[in-house]
Amino acid sequence: MKRFLFLFLITLGCSHPIDDVIVTQSESKYPVVFGLYQNNKKYGYIELFNQIKFTNTSYVNSHVRDVEYYSHYLSEDNRFEKTHQMRLWSIKNDTLEYTHKPKIIWGKKSITYIYSVRFPLDTSNVTQQYVKSFFNRANIEHKDTIHLGLLTTFKRNNHELFTLLTNNDSIHITYITGQERQKRTITIEEEDGTSKHYTYNTVRLKFKTLKTSAKW
Repeated sequence: MKRFLFLFLITLGCSHPIDDVIVTQSESKYPVVFGLYQNNKKYGYIELFNQIKFTNTSYVNSHVRDVEYYSHYLSEDNRFEKTHQMRLWSIKNDTLEYTHKPKIIWGKKSITYIYSVRFPLDTSNVTQQYVKSFFNRANIEHKDTIHLGLLTTFKRNNHELFTLLTNNDSIHITYITGQERQKRTITIEEEDGTSKHYTYNTVRLKFKTLKTSAKW
């Protein structure tokens, strides 16, 4: 019977200057949305839109694997630490197109996206005192979603609610920083007691995650 033994011999790696990527955030022209969940219209959400820009100051292309929004707001009905309902949108012909492909920031170039974050609203009295008027308006207008104005207006008119939803939140950006090349040796032991050695190469991607404050 043959037995396979795996042994790591050498690990090689290369780095990528992700510190050369500058991330800036600014207000977008898209309104704040209040919506009702289709499966249970007793529950609603607030969806905020913002603009994020990646500027690569180096000549080396930068590859972004993930962009995630981390929220400290914990809904009693939808408990979470990380907002999985963050979406990244490309702007094409003045319309938004959802993007899920890996992002490449070319050397000495910049790329701009719109990101949206959906906050499920809990049913506690504290939260409901801020959003009762939104539920009433949606019911009166017979709509599942209504617009609440631009972000600046929403923050001014709903300061306590906005602070409750977004205070101390952050965005985590995971970059592909290079490839880790590994040489492996397989030792095959034959039934007669002899052994043969085979060496082959494998490649594994390396990542690094950087954190920046959410700036609404």
